[in-house]
Amino acid sequence: MGAGGARERRPTDAVRAHWFALPLLRLLDGEGLVEVSLEEGLFHLRAGAEDGPVYGDGPAPGEPDARLVLDTGTCTALGRGELTLAQAVRDGRIEVTGEGTLAKALRET
Repeated sequence: MGAGGARERRPTDAVRAHWFALPLLRLLDGEGLVEVSLEEGLFHLRAGAEDGPVYGDGPAPGEPDARLVLDTGTCTALGRGELTLAQAVRDGRIEVTGEGTLAKALRET
């Protein structure tokens, strides 16, 4: 996602869902457990975490505050700064579910 992620993705390139965790984490404003679903799989983030792991592979342990469903292209555009989280939600490129503070804030953007 950094300088090495600037080239276009080829069909033969391997992609792991959790590779998008840190770029997404930087964009989340608030605290809580977030589950993210991409075509490549699930991962979870702990936004605002001050100790312990901030992301993990697979489904969220317990009930997440928000669930995000998006495609790899959207996640890549977010990581590159070509799209904001608010724009992606407004444009319907990210589906946000859940009743936590983070989910509500994302839907209100």
